[in-house]
Amino acid sequence: MNKEDEGIGKKLYTDEDTAQNSGKESSDTEAEELEEDKTIGKDLATLNTEISFKKKMIGEREQCQHRLQSMRMRYESKLMQLKQTIRETENPVAPKGLFSPKAAHQKWQKLEKGIEKLVLTKKSVSILQKDMERSL
Repeated sequence: MNKEDEGIGKKLYTDEDTAQNSGKESSDTEAEELEEDKTIGKDLATLNTEISFKKKMIGEREQCQHRLQSMRMRYESKLMQLKQTIRETENPVAPKGLFSPKAAHQKWQKLEKGIEKLVLTKKSVSILQKDMERSL
């Protein structure tokens, strides 16, 4: 072999190495891209799972807030009813048709005073009559 043949042989050998390296690089690049696609796919699946979970949690929170709101409204309604009942019980003037012990007691005291006045007046009249009979 002469020098030219050796040069051509070396050149061919170098071209083959370059082609093999290119093939390796392209397959490495493709493998990296596939790996990156898999990673992105996994990340996307994870994000979708997290989004679904958070949506579920938001829905549950809204339901809890709705239940809390309805409980608060029922509580406030019951509280207003109790306050009204207390006012009606404490009120000295009972509505018509209802019995009020406090009002009945006040009426009874008025009646007793009226009876005492009548008794005193009757005694006074009888004393005056006796005095008149004596004086006659």
